[in-house]
Amino acid sequence: MNSFPRSDARHIGRSPGFTLVELLVVIAIIGTLVAMLLPAVQSARESFRQNACKSNLKQLGIAALNYESARRRLPGHHYPYEFRVLINSGSTITYGDGVGCFLWLLPFAEEQQLFDRCVSSLKSNGNGRGGDFARTVGVFRCPSDRFQGISPLGIAPINYRANRGDISTASYSKCRGVFSPGSTWSGSPIMTRNTATALKDIRDGLSTTVMFSEAIVADSSSLAVLPAGVAKYGSSISDSTAPASCWALVVGGTYAAIPSDVRYPPGGCWWCSNDSDTVFYANASPNTPRCVQDYNWGPTVMPASSYHSGGVFASMCDASVRFVSDSIDVGDPTQQQYNNQGAPNYANAWTYSKGSIRGVWGAVSTIGSFETIRLE
Repeated sequence: MNSFPRSDARHIGRSPGFTLVELLVVIAIIGTLVAMLLPAVQSARESFRQNACKSNLKQLGIAALNYESARRRLPGHHYPYEFRVLINSGSTITYGDGVGCFLWLLPFAEEQQLFDRCVSSLKSNGNGRGGDFARTVGVFRCPSDRFQGISPLGIAPINYRANRGDISTASYSKCRGVFSPGSTWSGSPIMTRNTATALKDIRDGLSTTVMFSEAIVADSSSLAVLPAGVAKYGSSISDSTAPASCWALVVGGTYAAIPSDVRYPPGGCWWCSNDSDTVFYANASPNTPRCVQDYNWGPTVMPASSYHSGGVFASMCDASVRFVSDSIDVGDPTQQQYNNQGAPNYANAWTYSKGSIRGVWGAVSTIGSFETIRLE
């Protein structure tokens, strides 16, 4: 009699797949692993973005040093002497006077063709809107910034800032920082002399003086919101205004008042010399509130800022890059700036020529007081 193998009753009707409970367990394990790995992935991404930001600052520092080597002075910030050399004597330039230092660094940052086109446009009284002026320049953008779009009026944004020192001053005036105007101006198109800073003028030491730092770009649709926004000061301020007066305009995480003209958010124009676009002042800690008088000019509190945790990066005058903590010593933020005689509320506080009253941050952001404090 033939015998046939019998089926094991334990296997009758059993599916070869997973049970629902088993699937849920596997999904839960995967979810736990993803939750554990996600912070590490995000941290790695931010580390990459920070390295890119540091690389940009170093490249800008090297570009500025190469410019100085070729021209014996750093590029002027406002009323550029260089621009007046490029135009015919007697020409009237409508839009060229407000050119900042970053335009002049383009040829030294592998952007010669863009520089040539922009200068050609300005020479023909182009208004710096649209076209090449709307082009995003990679070395001008920090990938950590959350606003990567195009600013209003077709001007491309910028995350990096020229150091104008520890005392706010009009953009056409000399400053205590690295980037001063390129020439004097008397209402005519004729240049007088090159007043921009040379390396020999930086008596505090190249490795101990900040050249550039960074700042986050604002979106004009949300200027009232911290941290990217900016407050309206009003007209009753001067160069001596204490930085803490800006902080008083913050109520519940938003600014109590914003500028009347919202077309010019901070960081909205890489070629401009306006304080909110391309300048930082060391009269306030990094990542504290920022204020302008009303529009894009006048006395400001315009600190360095970033989306990096705990501080900002800064390029020194030897092109080395340092991290600056939000907690860096900046003196007493409620103290008004004063003149050499110690008088506060002085209309021309920017003429003060002694050591900075803004602590370590102020000391490393001035060029001529023989303050050789180092950033650690």
